[in-house]
Amino acid sequence: MTMVVEQINRMTLQELAAKSVYEDPSGFPDWFKKIRRSAWDQFKKKGFPKRQDENWKYLSLSEFLDTSFEFTEEAYEVKNEEGASKASVLTLREGFERFEGVLKELFHEISLMEQNAFSLINTFRFNDGIFIHVPAQTVLKNPLTVRLGCKGSQGLGAISHPRVVVWVGDNARLNLVFECGEMPNASQVMNAVSLVKMGKNAHLNWVFLGRQDHQATLFSNTAASIGRDSALKYFVLDGGADLSRHEINVKLKGENASVSLSSLMALTGDEQSFHHVFVEHEAPHTESQQNYKSILTGNAVSEYNSLVHARHEAIKTVASQLNKNLLLSETARAYSRPQLKIDTDDVQCSHGATMGQLDLDELYYLRSRGIQEKDARAMIIYGFADDLLMNLPVEAIKNKTQEMIYSQLERMVK
Repeated sequence: MTMVVEQINRMTLQELAAKSVYEDPSGFPDWFKKIRRSAWDQFKKKGFPKRQDENWKYLSLSEFLDTSFEFTEEAYEVKNEEGASKASVLTLREGFERFEGVLKELFHEISLMEQNAFSLINTFRFNDGIFIHVPAQTVLKNPLTVRLGCKGSQGLGAISHPRVVVWVGDNARLNLVFECGEMPNASQVMNAVSLVKMGKNAHLNWVFLGRQDHQATLFSNTAASIGRDSALKYFVLDGGADLSRHEINVKLKGENASVSLSSLMALTGDEQSFHHVFVEHEAPHTESQQNYKSILTGNAVSEYNSLVHARHEAIKTVASQLNKNLLLSETARAYSRPQLKIDTDDVQCSHGATMGQLDLDELYYLRSRGIQEKDARAMIIYGFADDLLMNLPVEAIKNKTQEMIYSQLERMVK
């Protein structure tokens, strides 16, 4: 299934920020128009972040904001092997007609979690999106794949604002794959927002395969609300794009809810990848695990910035933050800032970060066994990333992700 949504004009993002008139969309319910208008008002008040802002201190946007882009049509390709009988995959406009009550509840809850300028722009600019609804008691064994992109004019920079909303009902199961930049003439800049709502005892395994095309930029903002006894597993692969920035906001709202977040950043040249994570434990016996790794060469830059908050009522919280960085050049830079905010007693929380180069003892051991240096380096680098792959739950997803990871790592082995 392919969906294309037209919305074309050309301006810089600074010119967008300077506009004084809000363009009211047509075809949306009145309550949603209010949400879009509120996003516009917040954006006008806040503006774009500057390097003085703590969460943007390593990324300069000045040149980017003065670049002229074509605000163009969003495009989505959906592959649903299970068929419509098990999961509804609709445009958001269709979803407002068929599931307005569900979407109204979701947007009012999760729109409060949207904070930065780019997610606000998406809220008031996107023309249509995708709504994935997995009804209660439904189990989808095969992955559902969504490709995000746009159809920009030839030779012109383009920016698109994909919006995906996922609702996983009580006792439902979904395996989900997002792919970016694999559509013909995909936009130079993709500003994507994903909203996830999980009911009771729901399970979502989600893999986000980021941009791999050179001279591309990805801003990804994700907000998730996780209900009682539910589990979200989320993995992001970055590498190949000039700039990627991911921001994820997770609320563990029900007892025994859990989230596992992981990522591999395989960056070369001047590529940059930034990951900002906020996990809030709001209920007892909730668990969060984070495992973020970067492999950097050239002048590549990575950032892992994570805050876990255990609220007063979140007794018996279990939380871990781990960030490991492998630097293959003297000019690569990795920034790491795991943080904990604990407002209750009786918790198990830990965090840690490591940075280092290839282990010369390991390299010597492999070379002494007759393995060529290039092959020995490759074995160590692949081994550094392998444990992330082992935790991917679905074989079809694991195979595709492994193929992409090895393709990216081949660029780094010399």
